[in-house]
Amino acid sequence: MPRNVLATTLLLVGVSAAQADDNRLTFEGAMKVTNESLQCNGLFSASHNERVRYYPQFEPYTPNSALVRFGKGETELIQRFGNGQFGGQGVYYEQFRISGGEFSQFPEIEGPAQTFDFTQTPGTVAPTTVFVTLQGTFMNYAGIQDCTVTVRGTFVRVDGEIPPPVY
Repeated sequence: MPRNVLATTLLLVGVSAAQADDNRLTFEGAMKVTNESLQCNGLFSASHNERVRYYPQFEPYTPNSALVRFGKGETELIQRFGNGQFGGQGVYYEQFRISGGEFSQFPEIEGPAQTFDFTQTPGTVAPTTVFVTLQGTFMNYAGIQDCTVTVRGTFVRVDGEIPPPVY
């Protein structure tokens, strides 16, 4: 196995394992890019869904909310800056990206402010929530000025036990 492929694989496993094995309640699903501005230079393919994990923050003392996007040939961790979930407006940053056999880690704030404006259903995700939807816009995506990406996603809880139905 070539060294660069082995190194990328080890980094991907290590970073993904740290995010996946921290006992955080995870929601997994698909996110679709419905629109992207010309400034994005075709970063995304709007023709397919991407697998995404959503890690909402439940308490201010727990890790910030995050989305892990598994794109075609890349993995990316997008983390909310400060407390809260991805409903409403806020600031986010890309913590890392693995793409093209290379690992990139980014400082928390670099370049133009990366902001989001999302509608999250339910408005507040709780540990008992089973399904979550997110729909909205990432602005200045990937630190690119005026790169606006509109997405929608549906997620189902995959950690813990699914609560019984209430009749």
